[in-house]
Amino acid sequence: MSVKNRLSSGVAQMFGGIWVEQAFAAVAMILIARQLGAEAFGVATMAMVIIVAGEVLVRETVSEFLIQRSELEDGHKDAVFWSVTAVALAIAGGVFFAAPAIAGLYGQAEVAPLLQVGALSILSVALAATPIALLRRELAFRTLAIRSGLGAAVGGVAGVTAALMGAGPWSLIVQRLAQALANDGLIWLVHPFWPRLRATSAHWRDVAAFSWRVLGVRATEVAAVHTPSAIIGVFVGPAALGYYAVAWRFVDTLVFLLTAPVRYVAQPAFAALKRGAGDPAHLLSEISEALSLVSFASLLGLAAIAEPLIVTFFGPDWLAAALPLQILCLVGMYYSIERLHFSFCLALGVTSTLFYVSLFETALSAAMMIAFSRFGLPAVALALAASLVIAWPLRLWVIKRLTHAPIAPYMASYLPPLLAAVLMAGAAHAAIQYFGNAAPLAAMAIAVGVGVTLYAALCWTLLRARVGRAWALAREARAQG
Repeated sequence: MSVKNRLSSGVAQMFGGIWVEQAFAAVAMILIARQLGAEAFGVATMAMVIIVAGEVLVRETVSEFLIQRSELEDGHKDAVFWSVTAVALAIAGGVFFAAPAIAGLYGQAEVAPLLQVGALSILSVALAATPIALLRRELAFRTLAIRSGLGAAVGGVAGVTAALMGAGPWSLIVQRLAQALANDGLIWLVHPFWPRLRATSAHWRDVAAFSWRVLGVRATEVAAVHTPSAIIGVFVGPAALGYYAVAWRFVDTLVFLLTAPVRYVAQPAFAALKRGAGDPAHLLSEISEALSLVSFASLLGLAAIAEPLIVTFFGPDWLAAALPLQILCLVGMYYSIERLHFSFCLALGVTSTLFYVSLFETALSAAMMIAFSRFGLPAVALALAASLVIAWPLRLWVIKRLTHAPIAPYMASYLPPLLAAVLMAGAAHAAIQYFGNAAPLAAMAIAVGVGVTLYAALCWTLLRARVGRAWALAREARAQG
């Protein structure tokens, strides 16, 4: 089976697994947030920001070596496993001992024990990072898809049960630990890899040369995503952080659903094309063209129905999350493009330049958000969106260097779906305003119907060729399983 065919099959399998995972996670979040309230949910989020950041630094850094390496030996696998374990021990230990200081910075003493117990999930993630990367290298995504759904189900049940029993902020820690143990335990049951001591000095050098660069880049990416939560928690307060966490969870979940299966499969596909003297830049263009059709409309549609959505699922007490949600949908559109670009850069082994670009973007975002934090949560969200727009030309410059092609035609391909999505969102918002006296769920349903109908008509008249290409890709995915 060709790389492209295996990519299509992998996308189909990962879409299924990730959608199941996010469905369980979304239901659990809604139930836990409603049970806890904004302030307690915000306190739990203060701890989860640090824990999730630590997990990402372990999960998607050193082990990426196994995907992009052309000639992989057993010694490389062992070197990666023990390197990931060492990184996880360092991060988890740092979180444990720094927990009281972090809690003091937040002004919430309860955060310290949450961090110290939650840090165990970082170690759990480390143990499964190597076999997961090997499965991705082999484009064996069925097991990974099953793992995603199972872990989310186990974690969701555990977290909701803890919330109903009165565990308060501990509910999110219980959810995370249960999900990590289920996810990572399954991998060890199904994958034959077992760590040994086969690594030579050459293997360690190979892994170290790649790992330090990726760790630096990933650290700046993690900081860019999680810095807003930390700044809101410190400068605005736990209730505002609770509203932000709910708003961002909607956006992040939608971006994750739309892009993660594609990125998860595309990165090894990009690397395989590079190893086989193929054209990864052409594949990037194909994926971007198809992805923008769905991601732009989905995120702007989410912004259009933000108010009735929040009221329907969380109740009127959470309405303060609606405006930040609308602003953050713009941030989500940015990430829907840049997360694919990031996977492309990693697959081609470009990390140093990306590190400096990410560092500048993170520093700019933090400075702007702190400056605007005195004006409240919506101002912080707006500052975040503005900072990403300012820094975007630097990221596009990196892509231009890798593809050796003019960037203007590539970016111009995003304009037609963007225009169609804006018109669709405007019509959906107008429908909500017109039916403002209806129940929130009814108004939301009408708006979605209006938006979907208009967007389908616009795609048929203005974007028919692009829809045809995307549909051909979807049919190929379906044919491959």
